[in-house]
Amino acid sequence: MKPAIVVILWAVTIWRLGSIRDQPWKRSLWLAFFGLAVAMTVTLPAVTRAIDESTGIADLATLIKHLAGIVACGAVLDWVLALNSPQAMGTFPARRHYIAAVTMVALTGLFFAIDRQETFNFAELESGDGAAATAYMLTFEVYLGIAMGIASNLFWRASNRKPSGLLRVGMWILATGTALGVVYAVLRSGYLLVRFNGSHAPGGDHAMVSASDAVQAAAILLIIIGTSIPPVSAGLKAFANYRALRVLRPLWKDLTAQVPSIVLGTPPTRVQDWMAVREVQHRLLRRVVEIRDAALMLRGLVDETDQESVRTQLRNSGFSGSELEAGCEAAWIHSAIAAKKQQRTVVAQGATLRPRDSSALEDEVRWLLLVARFYRSPKTSTSTATPALATES
Repeated sequence: MKPAIVVILWAVTIWRLGSIRDQPWKRSLWLAFFGLAVAMTVTLPAVTRAIDESTGIADLATLIKHLAGIVACGAVLDWVLALNSPQAMGTFPARRHYIAAVTMVALTGLFFAIDRQETFNFAELESGDGAAATAYMLTFEVYLGIAMGIASNLFWRASNRKPSGLLRVGMWILATGTALGVVYAVLRSGYLLVRFNGSHAPGGDHAMVSASDAVQAAAILLIIIGTSIPPVSAGLKAFANYRALRVLRPLWKDLTAQVPSIVLGTPPTRVQDWMAVREVQHRLLRRVVEIRDAALMLRGLVDETDQESVRTQLRNSGFSGSELEAGCEAAWIHSAIAAKKQQRTVVAQGATLRPRDSSALEDEVRWLLLVARFYRSPKTSTSTATPALATES
């Protein structure tokens, strides 16, 4: 499993490489994955041997692993602090950075104080058999446990500030992943203390190491999944906006054909809508505004009595709730467009569209998509629109 995790970590690190030029919190996230990737890579046997042979320092890979792990922990803390309090990113270096630096210096000193006769893995073979090795590993595990505990708490708090959906799920997964990091640190610390006292772990040392390694792998995978959800969520939202832009085009085109003056600049062609990948949200906002502005310009062309007749017909056809309101609005648009084409004058008592409770773009798009669906329906485009067209002014 370890080689697969290494590949995944480097893939995520390379994928996020472009973010190092963005906001500080994005650089922190990239640094966290880079640190994790380095820490896991140097544990591969071939890499460990290559480092030993090229440097002549026995088990230098272990020190590199733990120093990179501290860098990753510090970067995770920076990132989650930015999620909870963006202004906190402006303080650098902060106290947490000094603590990480002191821990790294302490680890380096303890590492070279250990009598390392040949390459070995501290956690599996030597830690607990000597004071220096035990102190070295405990220093790292204590830092890891505290850092992951703080991060888990902050991720949980951040999840409460996110709206329900993928982003909140991502925060929950990150809180769980970092909590498993605490479990890993506790397991390893307990194992070290048991070994230092001359005993062995329940079930055997190998079983304890394997169990803690499994917890570590699960923690890393959950962190990868949790941090991948926000960009996936953003991608899904962008796709939904792109689809909405195209779905609303027929409604927008019919309305703006009657009041072309409300279109800002040259009306976009269908091809331009298809190509609007990067600026899709801006185009969608314009489309919504222009639909609403065009409808506003057509107010007063539909008689209120006729519109109520349409409402009755739709209700008798089984429409209710939001579908009834959307169907009435679609019929109103059909009637208003037809009246404008016939150059009708404003009626004495015009029907108006019922006000919406929310003005948020996402809610407005969702509503207009429902209106657009009924706008294409024969129930609102023919028979239900007829009464509204029967009254001449």
